[in-house]
Amino acid sequence: MDLNGALEALPKQDPNTLVFRGDLKCCPALKASIWHAAASQREHIETLNADNKELNERYRDLFKLSGFYDTATPSFFEPFYYVPNPEHSLFLAGIALRIQSPGRSQQLAAIDDLAQDELMWKKVFEGNGTLSSILIAAAQLHADFLFLADMIADPSFELTLMDERHQ
Repeated sequence: MDLNGALEALPKQDPNTLVFRGDLKCCPALKASIWHAAASQREHIETLNADNKELNERYRDLFKLSGFYDTATPSFFEPFYYVPNPEHSLFLAGIALRIQSPGRSQQLAAIDDLAQDELMWKKVFEGNGTLSSILIAAAQLHADFLFLADMIADPSFELTLMDERHQ
C-alpha cells in the first residue's frame, strides 16, 4: 500500500467528536504572553470557557491520573492523542483571570491549578510514552513555564501568593 492509500485508509473524523469551539488567537501559548493578554480579553475568554465546558472538565480530570502510558504499538496507524493547543491556552488564560481577580481564595486555587497542570505534564514527559507524547508534554510544560515567568515578572503580581499556597 502506498502512502496515499494508507492515508485514505485512516478513519475520517467522527462528526460527533468533541472539538474546541471558538478562536483564541489573542492568547497563543508559545507566541505571546497569555498573562498580559488575558485581562484585556476577559469577556472573550469567559465566553470560550462556557463554550468549551466539557473539554475544560475533561482536561481537569487528567490531573487525577497517577501516570502516563502509551499502550498502542508505535506505527503509522497508531492513535494520536493530544490536548488541543487552544484548550491548554484557554486553561492558562482562565488561570490568569482568576489570579488577577481580587478574591484571595480564587487566586490561590488558580495557582494550585497551575501547579497541577505542571505536575500532569511532567507525568506525561516522564511516563512510558512515544516520542510524540514526550514532545507534546515538553511543549505544554514550556507554555506553563513561560506563563509562570510572565506572571512572576509582572510588578503587580503579589509574590506572597506563592508562599501562601504552600502554607
